[in-house]
Amino acid sequence: MAKGMERGLQEDGSLLAAVARNLASLMSRHGVDAMRLSDETGLGIATINNLRRGVGNPTLSTLGEIARYFQVGIGELTADDLDAAAERGPAVFSMPLTGIGRLGDFIDAGVADLGHYCAEVAGYAGRPLFAVLVNNDTLYPHYAQGTVFIMVRESRPQDGDIVLVRIGDNPPCLRRVYVEEEFLLFLSISALNDMAPSLYKNYQVLAVVLKAIKTLSGGAR
Repeated sequence: MAKGMERGLQEDGSLLAAVARNLASLMSRHGVDAMRLSDETGLGIATINNLRRGVGNPTLSTLGEIARYFQVGIGELTADDLDAAAERGPAVFSMPLTGIGRLGDFIDAGVADLGHYCAEVAGYAGRPLFAVLVNNDTLYPHYAQGTVFIMVRESRPQDGDIVLVRIGDNPPCLRRVYVEEEFLLFLSISALNDMAPSLYKNYQVLAVVLKAIKTLSGGAR
């Protein structure tokens, strides 16, 4: 399938034109020029400029780097209308992946110790997504080892969401949030803690869990 798509890109001028159009839109939307895109993706500036002109023979690897940079799916990058494609349904995104024990390093320094993870997420094109692997038993039995949380950086959770929150000067942790009028109550999701929801004054909601994916093992994909 991948080889077929790659051949299609090389042979179909309309696909290359779509890539050129969508790349121009993404670069304009995010305020990124060709030099910066080259520096931050490792792609040659000539390759990027060729894509902007709708010429050349791009590989899936090249398109994957661009899609990952802008946090869109490859399918969206080659769609006739990128914005409309994002609204129609799920797209596959590649996002940074970190272990649950390294969340503080990721939030504070952007260190994604496990590389990247791909998942389908509807309606989040252009949003700052990341994935968290439960690679220990701290959340068992609610979430088994190997579960992957897909998260979006967001500070306005809904009642019942699982959020990543920093309470006081403590490391970021996962909590279930309950909305009581203008207050937020946080409840541990660890089986080792059965305390009632707590109200804190000094906290910062960092991200919200969009979905939890059960995998067959605790390894990164």
